[in-house]
Amino acid sequence: MFGLFGSDPFTDPVLGVLTRAGRSWRGLIPLPGHGAVEFRVAGDRKAPAAASLEVARALSARYEALREPIARELFAHYEPYADPVGGGDADAGEYAPPAIASASEVWAHVSVPYVLVDAAHRDFDAEIAYEAAWDEEHTLAARLEADRFVELCGSI
Repeated sequence: MFGLFGSDPFTDPVLGVLTRAGRSWRGLIPLPGHGAVEFRVAGDRKAPAAASLEVARALSARYEALREPIARELFAHYEPYADPVGGGDADAGEYAPPAIASASEVWAHVSVPYVLVDAAHRDFDAEIAYEAAWDEEHTLAARLEADRFVELCGSI
């Protein structure tokens, strides 16, 4: 028991032990191509929201099918950084963006610091945050709704 103001850990049969931190419940979720990633799921002080848990449980399986459209959008975000006229700098030296020739190559240059899951959100039920080697100033996010990629948000 965590006392009057804390929340006891919550154990989900699929996702494992979740702990409350701030306004969300946190745990680890396997994400294909990225390993075990921190996820944050909506809920109250007593437990994660049931609908959000359902979304989180299905996320690993649905992510595999969404990787291709997400990669295309990440590559579209990368292209202006690589173009000397559009924003890249040919003389940038060690700060030059990585050389990426196609959408399928972006995965070697991004990491996933966390995933947000909130089934009650109006426009999307999950948001996967990406840190990209070519854009160190922003965290990008792929927003998902059910089995559909909604958009890549340029700065979260």
